[in-house]
Amino acid sequence: GRPWKKIEHDLGVIGWVRALEVTFGWFGWHPHLHTLLFTRHPLSKAQKAVLWQFLYGRWSDAIVAAGYRRPHRKHGLVITHGESAGDYVSKICHQGLAEEISQAGSKKGRQGSRSVPQIIDDWGDYGRESDRLLLLEWLTGMRGARHLTWSKDFRKQYLPAEQPAQDSDPSTAEFICQFTGQQTDFLIQYDPTLRWRIPEAAKKHGRPGVMAELVIFNFDCRNVPARSPPQAAAS
Repeated sequence: GRPWKKIEHDLGVIGWVRALEVTFGWFGWHPHLHTLLFTRHPLSKAQKAVLWQFLYGRWSDAIVAAGYRRPHRKHGLVITHGESAGDYVSKICHQGLAEEISQAGSKKGRQGSRSVPQIIDDWGDYGRESDRLLLLEWLTGMRGARHLTWSKDFRKQYLPAEQPAQDSDPSTAEFICQFTGQQTDFLIQYDPTLRWRIPEAAKKHGRPGVMAELVIFNFDCRNVPARSPPQAAAS
């Protein structure tokens, strides 16, 4: 909004990149953001204080509006200098930001906390009902959330356009099976690990692999044509 536009102008902000990380620990879910803020010039101590006060105000007001107590000023919001960010940004440009900053989704939690991929692994290994319920809660609560967000047009200015995947051409893809939305919801609610197990089975073993994963559900994907669906003629 307008207040942030003023902050951007006053501090010389040219863009930002934000990654969402969610872990679960002793005190429940812990969603937090990692943000890279790019400015035209290094910020002075006074400017950092202005930025911190603005961000804390917005963040704490949102928490209070949601019905919780205002967070302590000494915890939850940290602004650090970017003097060592050069190597990090170079790595981003070379490897791609998604591979670097979005590793938040695969990092191990600290101090006994677990990331969502860890919870999925634990559910697959041990089959605990508590892990299944956690994953259902996460799927419901995080619906529509964006894991990686760029400020408007910032990526276009400094990174090359993303190239489409080599296998994205539908004319060369193998049609294996399809699910209705209702079927997908049922399968994921029953076992959240099917979200990744079914694609992995399709990749490794094709239709037989998918059928093997679904045998306990009495869901037969053989009634779906095995041939590729007809393609529209190129103009």
